[in-house]
Amino acid sequence: MDERDEISGEAQVRRLMEAAKARYRLESINQAILASKIDESNQTVTNWKKRGIPQDKLLSLSRRLGCQPEYIEFGTLPAQAGDPTTMREPEAQFSITEAQRLLAISDEARAVALGWDQLPETLRSYLKGVVDSALAIAQLKQTSTAARPKQ
Repeated sequence: MDERDEISGEAQVRRLMEAAKARYRLESINQAILASKIDESNQTVTNWKKRGIPQDKLLSLSRRLGCQPEYIEFGTLPAQAGDPTTMREPEAQFSITEAQRLLAISDEARAVALGWDQLPETLRSYLKGVVDSALAIAQLKQTSTAARPKQ
């Protein structure tokens, strides 16, 4: 396999499937199962195979699946999700207080956060994606602000 294939969309989706298979302890996985587990459409996953997974999605997917984004993107790190003893639980990455502070959420959203464990897994996954996106945007803003020359 040449280096170009490792960063192709097909290779990225293959590694994404491996991480999802390990995260959800599945016997087997296909594209339709992957799409349902990550709350994306089958067509979206097909597009990723052709074009690659967008950068903004890599972070949220890796957090959700408990692996490094570099693994999904390049295959350069061992998939933490491949070994259940080293797999990070995505829930452990967020504190409710931190999410509330970052997102300045409403009282209704705060009530949802307090009842987090009672929410269905699909809703928790969706909300984690929203938090991941907000964190990534905040990090980009911080990076771009730090990179600007002072006048």
